[in-house]
Amino acid sequence: MALVQSYCDPKFTEWLGLHGQMMVSAAFARFQFLQIGENTREFAGKTWTESGHDLDYIFQRDGVNYGVEVKNTLGYMDRNEFLLKIRLCHHLGLRPVFAVRMIPKTGFMSS
Repeated sequence: MALVQSYCDPKFTEWLGLHGQMMVSAAFARFQFLQIGENTREFAGKTWTESGHDLDYIFQRDGVNYGVEVKNTLGYMDRNEFLLKIRLCHHLGLRPVFAVRMIPKTGFMSS
């Protein structure tokens, strides 16, 4: 029980999330993607106002812009947030990319 509690500690989960973001940022840089935004809901003169959500990163390579969301949590990403982030990317004219620890194999996108 103590081990499970330690993984639920807010300080640990915050560190886990930051570690995931650092890994993703380094990987995109390694493959020569240009980071043009971080923790933002604005791009190319457009602003997302439907909710208070933003994207972890916006990267660009070969004329293509990507909205990147990182979820390095121990549980699944929330389905509604997943769909919202896709809408956010489409609104800003970005290709959505999700770097997640786990996502359900079935039923996640249905209905």
